[in-house]
Amino acid sequence: MIRRRETTLYQGASQLTALFRWCLTGTPIQNHLEDIGSLLAFLRISQLEHKAVFRHHIIIPFAHDVEAASRNFAQLLDYICLRRSQELLHLPRVDESYRYLDFSEDERAQYDETLVRMARLVKEKVSKGPEGRNPFGIFQAQLQLRLVCNHGTFQKPFQPQTRRDRQHEKEDLLYSLGPNAERSCSACGIPVSVFEIIGGMDHKGQPCEHSLCQECATESREASGGEANVLHAQCPICYQYSEPPGVHQTKGTWRHMAGDDERALYFNKTGVSCKVDALMEDLAKVPSESKRWDSEVRSIVFSCWTRTLDLVGVHLRRRGFSYQRIDGDQVLTQRQYNMDRFVQDRCIPVLLMSTGVGAFGLNLTAASNVFMLEPQWNPSVEAQAVGRVSRLGQNKAVKVTRYLVRRTVEVVRSMMT
Repeated sequence: MIRRRETTLYQGASQLTALFRWCLTGTPIQNHLEDIGSLLAFLRISQLEHKAVFRHHIIIPFAHDVEAASRNFAQLLDYICLRRSQELLHLPRVDESYRYLDFSEDERAQYDETLVRMARLVKEKVSKGPEGRNPFGIFQAQLQLRLVCNHGTFQKPFQPQTRRDRQHEKEDLLYSLGPNAERSCSACGIPVSVFEIIGGMDHKGQPCEHSLCQECATESREASGGEANVLHAQCPICYQYSEPPGVHQTKGTWRHMAGDDERALYFNKTGVSCKVDALMEDLAKVPSESKRWDSEVRSIVFSCWTRTLDLVGVHLRRRGFSYQRIDGDQVLTQRQYNMDRFVQDRCIPVLLMSTGVGAFGLNLTAASNVFMLEPQWNPSVEAQAVGRVSRLGQNKAVKVTRYLVRRTVEVVRSMMT
């Protein structure tokens, strides 16, 4: 919480008078070395509390001799850190499994047609030479194939002239960069992890398309009337108000519910998805009685695409099951509220979560079943998300299920990672 020196929170904490100073963190380096520099400054580590000195002795040496700089940095950490490694925690076991699925005939036909279209599109881009090439051509082709694996025939066929998949492209690109991906806050200009920024992956919450860090978003919300107006906050840059259409408050929780017109851009009204069907089948196996789930067995469903979470949410509601959702467009207070509802209300068995957001600052030990709907470009994002479930405080064995569709790009990518 105090890894950024520029924030008012850091300034307030560092000015406190105290006889002893401690920092408690599981991630002393979240995005870059400057993060731990802020902690050293708070701790008043002699000389290194000065930003210029820290940069001269710690950061710059990595540009010249990584091996020597790493040794010196490790020695510094040995002097000032008390570390409890995972081996000392004696955590319950983690059972990981892959569930391989087969497309239905209609899904296979759509996948094969998409594959042909993507091959034709890439060939056209290559033939145009450097001037006409789109740097994300291959990336976009992979994306379209992966979306069909998740959405099946609910996914509308790809049309190169439309931009309806812009949100998918942004989310896929950000997750491919992993937890070190950063974006600058439009208000304060400080680089922040894309998983921590509001509007970093979907600007539907800010019509002006400004992206705010958590601190600036909180200040904006408070200036607009407090927590009651969490989704109706004034942008501090252009003073527009954010109030996305189709947002409803259900059982005290804000949920993004795409309107009929918006859903029609992405999904067909009817269709089949072998992956979503398999997920519903696995969730139904969780012990339950009259659709009231066993309070000791909770589940988290991860996906890097919010549209996939939308589709899963539709199927859950059709089966009469309640759920909570956490994604990147929610401020920290909203995420915490949704998490508290999931933990405290034993009638809510499922939490839907964006993969990267699930890896940031949230304790997910209330769940013991983890469902990963697609393989990640960057395995560290997936590992961090699962690690939030298997951590100190978990007293049940954790079961992780990953879904892969045979004879698709998913299986090839999984073998590579």
